[in-house]
Amino acid sequence: MAKPIQEMSTWGHSQHQSRLPDEEWMATRELTQIQTKLMRQDEYLAGGANREIGRRVGDDRHELFVVCDPAEALVQHFDVAKPDFMAVHDINTDTSRRLVAGLAAATGKQVQKLVIRRQGHGTPLATLEFAELAGGPGQVLRVYTTLADADTRQRHLIASTLLAHARLGVVMAGDLPPHALNTALEPLHEAMLSGHWPNRNMVFIPLGSTSAITAAANALGGRGGVNVRVTPQATKPNDAWGYISLAWDRLRQSGSINPPAQRAYGSSDRNSEFMPSAQGALDPVAPPPPAPAAPLPMKPMPSVTARAEAMPAASRDGGAGLWQRYTQDCAAIKGVVSCCVFDLGSQRTLAHSGARPGPATLATRGGTFYDALVELARGLGLPGGQPEAAITLAGHHVLLRPVPGNPGLMLHAVLDAAATDLPSAQALICRIHPGLGVAQAA
Repeated sequence: MAKPIQEMSTWGHSQHQSRLPDEEWMATRELTQIQTKLMRQDEYLAGGANREIGRRVGDDRHELFVVCDPAEALVQHFDVAKPDFMAVHDINTDTSRRLVAGLAAATGKQVQKLVIRRQGHGTPLATLEFAELAGGPGQVLRVYTTLADADTRQRHLIASTLLAHARLGVVMAGDLPPHALNTALEPLHEAMLSGHWPNRNMVFIPLGSTSAITAAANALGGRGGVNVRVTPQATKPNDAWGYISLAWDRLRQSGSINPPAQRAYGSSDRNSEFMPSAQGALDPVAPPPPAPAAPLPMKPMPSVTARAEAMPAASRDGGAGLWQRYTQDCAAIKGVVSCCVFDLGSQRTLAHSGARPGPATLATRGGTFYDALVELARGLGLPGGQPEAAITLAGHHVLLRPVPGNPGLMLHAVLDAAATDLPSAQALICRIHPGLGVAQAA
């Protein structure tokens, strides 16, 4: 499960492209794992006044049946329903999904999925992910990531469609040299000049240097007639959300993301305008009178207790020697190549023994492994609990298990398949308890 956005300390690996070219095909496999919920016709057609796209068929599933390509169908629905939503797009990064997952976790909800299917056949054509934020009474504001699961052509078309029809478009920009950045933005240039681009407000959020993106964003806005603003660098997801929230508040109050006239954008206090406070709220900016056609308001993010707090902090920080001895005991088992104890909530390594993979890799991938197990249990309709798993690769075994007596801590170990018998190694590891070494049979 993703951490709430206010608990994300860094962008992590997602600040850069993490999906390798030969892994692109794996994303499309997710489309075949989604099942359709059968509903009565009167039940499915009820509530036609809803402005949102798709029909809810589960806690985190929405469906839209179409007779044309997904992007074209979205354009038709957006033109008719005119929903208020945000779209978060990536340039040389894949942080939008992490941002959306953090927003969903902060509100105590799951990431929502809109599955677009072929009418009459049910064949999945594309899957869009979004978070639902509370607006006014009975209203929600969707925050979409433009990283749709679809074929390459439709993925690009869907991204342009979401940005073109969003009330606020957000572009997360990774580090690129100016010439490469201009090339990466060229599809947006062409889409904005195509003529059907209702969105008039876009925010660029640099994850690295701001100089190149500022020049490119200004050129983009000048050519497309879109109001484009660039924020300071966002070093962590909560900073980015602070900038997005400020832009949305301005848009809701005045119909534009421009700052009030008495505080010109780009002045010496530019950073203070965008900087979120310690509580996640934004520094107040005097708004002009409200405009009539205002987008949905957003309620403040609730404070969410981190899952890491299941165990007292003193036990985590004060027991470095304890965890080191524990990993050393585990590493002493024949065949163990590398192992670490890490905190699930923060993915912070508490101790490591062995060689490669290193502690940071074990902690990060262990957290991803854990989340995948929880998602698997949810998808099968089974209770999740605190999962434990062992898998066998070509030449290694990978073991993930809770640390005995310490909720929220996990052991992640890699074993040489040629040097050890997995059941025997598992049995030995299960007998090791922190502070007790190899426990007596109980």
